[in-house]
Amino acid sequence: MVQAVRELDRYSKSEIEECSELLKYIYVNNGLICSESLFMNSGRLDLWGGVTIQNTAKINNYGSAIYSQEGSAVNLFDGVIKNCVAAGSEDAGQGAVFVGNNPGSGSSGSWKLKPTNQVASLKMYGGSVTDNAASGSSVVDGGGIALNQASMDFYGGEVSYNHAGTQITGGGAGDGGGIMVRCGSYLDLWNGEISHNYAGGYGGGVVAWNGDVNIHGGQISENRGVDGGGVGITAYNGNAASYVNMYGGTIIGNEAILDNNSSGGYGGGICAGSSHFGL
Repeated sequence: MVQAVRELDRYSKSEIEECSELLKYIYVNNGLICSESLFMNSGRLDLWGGVTIQNTAKINNYGSAIYSQEGSAVNLFDGVIKNCVAAGSEDAGQGAVFVGNNPGSGSSGSWKLKPTNQVASLKMYGGSVTDNAASGSSVVDGGGIALNQASMDFYGGEVSYNHAGTQITGGGAGDGGGIMVRCGSYLDLWNGEISHNYAGGYGGGVVAWNGDVNIHGGQISENRGVDGGGVGITAYNGNAASYVNMYGGTIIGNEAILDNNSSGGYGGGICAGSSHFGL
């Protein structure tokens, strides 16, 4: 783990005062190649150009490259996160970048909408999250980025060639090949690209599962998933519905495919089940 790094001279007094714990304020800049995951707990991480986080792996845990818990803030200005694998059994194995509360294990724990005092946030301005995977013997979600009671503003960069589920292991299905948005989370896509991702379940590019997605701009393209090649929208066990609203942007060239049991294959661009989609 990389934790408790102080580089206070790079920030103004007002910026420093925004951090709840100065010892958990991490600034990562040019020239770093990191093969260890970064962990944030009620702190802030800024990732800049020339940085690569690669070839990391976590078993039965979350965030193989970055794990940002409740109350933390992650800002991706540039850099590359690639070839990272989060692996495990049901719900344990999510995201090269995991932001928010630990979902717990199993379906009953993971889908409970937990109370939270501070929502974790991710802002992506540039760089790439690419060639990462969530894999395992059961349902594993969020190949590139997984949000659980968290927020993401996507202003630029790319989330591409990430995988959730069967294509990697031949095991369990997975939702949200590029980005998983669940349990009260929301994603605002302003610009940037979500492309060439794969999911063995809902949402090759993005899945909203008891979460909200607002598409203002950017592009969701060339993704593949069993239900919703580009965007999958669903809800679980009577929890809050999912909403996807499209105000702009492009959804193009996505594909819905059949799974190993020749089922699925719904909604090449968008698949909405027990949820809401608005234009």
